[in-house]
Amino acid sequence: MDGRTVKGTIRQSAGGVGRNIADALGKLQRCPPLLLSAVGPDLYGQFLLDNIKHLNCSAVETKEGSRTACYTTLIDKDGETRFGVGDMDIHNTIDKEQVKRYKKDIENGSILIMDGNIPQETINATLEIASNSNVPVWFEPTDLSKACKPLETDLWKNIAIMTPNLAELKEMARHLGQDFNEEFNFINIEKLLQQIKFLVTPLTLEIPIVMVTMGQHGMLMVSCLTTDEPVLNGFTKKISECYFRYYQPIKISNVQNTSGAGDCTASGFIAGALSGLTEPECVELGMKAGIDSLQSNNPVPESFKVSLGQKYAVISPILIHKDQHIK
Repeated sequence: MDGRTVKGTIRQSAGGVGRNIADALGKLQRCPPLLLSAVGPDLYGQFLLDNIKHLNCSAVETKEGSRTACYTTLIDKDGETRFGVGDMDIHNTIDKEQVKRYKKDIENGSILIMDGNIPQETINATLEIASNSNVPVWFEPTDLSKACKPLETDLWKNIAIMTPNLAELKEMARHLGQDFNEEFNFINIEKLLQQIKFLVTPLTLEIPIVMVTMGQHGMLMVSCLTTDEPVLNGFTKKISECYFRYYQPIKISNVQNTSGAGDCTASGFIAGALSGLTEPECVELGMKAGIDSLQSNNPVPESFKVSLGQKYAVISPILIHKDQHIK
């Protein structure tokens, strides 16, 4: 850190949570999703658009005077991220007026997937449109500092699925009045699951499906569905009971990149849900899509080895608890 130049490898790839999920969905299912976003009139913007020609990009607007969102990270010889520099001011230009220009597209959609990068008032306006038209919303928190944005309005209670990681879940629980001063117990998985159950309880009172991603420790699905019901049923189902099911991770080798695995996992789950699959089937499709990402140099691989035409449900969940909800 003294100003010298050191030898390294520089790689550029398309990224961004919402873009990654749209990219992966466009490769996993036949119907290309509509991506609503913004780029600047620069080389990075053109690079991103060239990478998503398989999507419907009619709602990606070029904002004059803005720079395309860019993130540069320094990774050491062990693959660990040392720090990153983000230039993402353009997210603030994705305002509620842009969302309203595509209101009919949202109203006619099967599902609306929203990340936490956009401004607060844009999130509020998007939730209002989706709520009024009964379109299920999938919210991806994106980052610890953005996880609680939907909770600033009562419209969060109309969200169908949330997908926080442990840190984001802890922040959401705190925002909803669930105090938690412990460290996560990664040594004892049963203890860890009980800690998560405590944190996620406020969300389960309103959200039909919560996917808690735990990295190398697997995934906890908190759902109002039984394992043989299509996930689609949960988008509109009244919450009367809540199942806590733990899915162990799939062990893999040859990890090339970790930056897009969570987004591809979400995309696999969504693609399975829209195809009428059950929770265990969607989880398996998601996990295997995540593995394809981990073994690719890019956040979203050029193509997926996993596909909707394959047979699933070999990952058996462990039911750790069942609650009866009286609302």
